[in-house]
Amino acid sequence: MRLELVVMLAPMTETSRETETSRAGPSQHFRDLARDELPRLYSIARRLVGDDAEDAVQDCLLKAFQRFDQLSDDAAAPAWLVSILVNCCRDRGRARARQPKEVDLGELERFSLYRKIAYEDPFPYSDSLHLDFLSEFGPEDVRAVLARLPERYRVPQLVGLQLEPAQQALSPIKLITGQINEQYSETVPQGQVLAISPKFNTVVKPGTAVNFAVSKGKRPIDVPDWTGKSYRDANKALRKLGFVIGKTEQYDAKVPEGNVISQSPNSGTLFAKDKVQLVVSKGPPLVDVPNVKRKSTADAQKILTDAGFVVKVEKAPFNLGLNIVAAQNPGAGKKAQPGSTVVITVL
Repeated sequence: MRLELVVMLAPMTETSRETETSRAGPSQHFRDLARDELPRLYSIARRLVGDDAEDAVQDCLLKAFQRFDQLSDDAAAPAWLVSILVNCCRDRGRARARQPKEVDLGELERFSLYRKIAYEDPFPYSDSLHLDFLSEFGPEDVRAVLARLPERYRVPQLVGLQLEPAQQALSPIKLITGQINEQYSETVPQGQVLAISPKFNTVVKPGTAVNFAVSKGKRPIDVPDWTGKSYRDANKALRKLGFVIGKTEQYDAKVPEGNVISQSPNSGTLFAKDKVQLVVSKGPPLVDVPNVKRKSTADAQKILTDAGFVVKVEKAPFNLGLNIVAAQNPGAGKKAQPGSTVVITVL
């Protein structure tokens, strides 16, 4: 395969040109792009791996030909070939088990080059270079590669920041603010970035717009007033809105049993999971049942009716026709709700 690539890149005779013309396709295109770069590729390879330069260039051409469909812009071909060559040289250097040279990361130039390689990923068509490349070949070789590569930046992690600091983080890497879409969130505080597009770590060109989705905080919910209405209906409706319901009960002479006496709050807005407190009526207060035993039927009925009770008269099984109360239910002194029924048994 390597021999075929070298032959493929060699100058053509007129006969071979005519034959190749009839086979128009990727091979011809690759030959045209790669031939002009061969001297430069050999020069860089000799600096990086010395006697292994020829093998490194052969590896580069083979990989480039196999990945040729990845190259969408002919103008990027020189940088693309160099980036593949550098990785091939790195692999060759490792194969020879070369001892890495000491790298002084305190030296600004080398450190800045390392940061550019490690964090900005300037090689869009091949594997990224890492610190071991600097250790092995030095910053002057990296500079030769970077000089021919298109300027690219990675989108930083902005989710979770407040909008203003997130926008400020774009300026140093030559990105701009795009559209800002505000939306409610039950979990993310107001003003905090929910999402970005392009996504974190995407490699983009300078001037690319980054769009933001920003939290408006929790969605406010209008609070309806259920005072005087059924507690069952109020509880169901308020829970459906997302509120937590608190309930207390008390007697009330005016509000029917099971209805809402008061509500707090009963207007304005709240947020989901906020609490609405309801006071629910148990009906009128309980009163003592009067003692009507041994009283006449008429007197017993009057006493109980005046106390607010409904009277039901039943005759004893052994009724003697005396019309005197022998028993009552509820009994004397018991607590009962006004309007409830008291049964008296007469002789």
